[in-house]
Amino acid sequence: MLGILALIVAILGVGWIGVVLFKEMPRWQLGVGALMVAVGVIVMADTARREASKPSVRPLPKVIPRVAVEMMPADRTYAEIEFEDDDEEPKASDEWKQATTEALTKILGEPDDRMFMSMHPLAKGGGSHVLVFRNHIKGVVYATHELIGSGLQVRNALGNYELMICHRAESSWGPGIVSILAQELLESPVKPWGMKNAARHVPSNSTLTSFLFIPYAEFAVRDRPGAVLLVVGVTEDEMEACIAGRTEEVVKRLGEAGVLPYTDFNRESVLKGS
Repeated sequence: MLGILALIVAILGVGWIGVVLFKEMPRWQLGVGALMVAVGVIVMADTARREASKPSVRPLPKVIPRVAVEMMPADRTYAEIEFEDDDEEPKASDEWKQATTEALTKILGEPDDRMFMSMHPLAKGGGSHVLVFRNHIKGVVYATHELIGSGLQVRNALGNYELMICHRAESSWGPGIVSILAQELLESPVKPWGMKNAARHVPSNSTLTSFLFIPYAEFAVRDRPGAVLLVVGVTEDEMEACIAGRTEEVVKRLGEAGVLPYTDFNRESVLKGS
């Protein structure tokens, strides 16, 4: 609003200068117009500088309305965030989160200095923290890092697990997907090679209908068995093939087609024509 007002003042100043010159009014009145232009330009420049200095925010798509995530420094803890309704700090201690991050770093490389952080903690129905890794594949990996050791997640056959998703370029969907899935799967753990409906998590025009959870790596965090599952979007016929016991074939085809490890929202089935 201030920038708009400044623009109006500057325009009025230019107009006043034109009036003074056209009507041959006293030259000192040119100074009034020049002052208006100068003030307007200075205020607009200051407003632009303030806007540019604001932290970037990555809102989740409207299809996932329950949690908003915001880019924040990776070393910022829940204790430093103001939650609505006196939300409490989640159960996962900083020690557990740090240990999990170190384990993921050995697999995925160094994470970004900034991360996606849910505006509500996992223990209060919010999503998970999401780290960003750019040095593991040609593209971007988004991975949760607060499920192991949280005391909130029911284990699967591999123990407690984190979730990761890969995109060929930066995406606002990726972090939102694994953040929400982390909450949804707390009490209903997904099995390795298991599947989950993806309809409410992907763009409305996506060809993907389900997520396939592929065991990506197993490790230990503070002597506790853990793993990271790769979330891969699959089409309807790929899903049906997996349900029919052809998961190995589907994964092989995805690899041969260059789809793995990425989730591409608009792609043809790798089983098309087979």
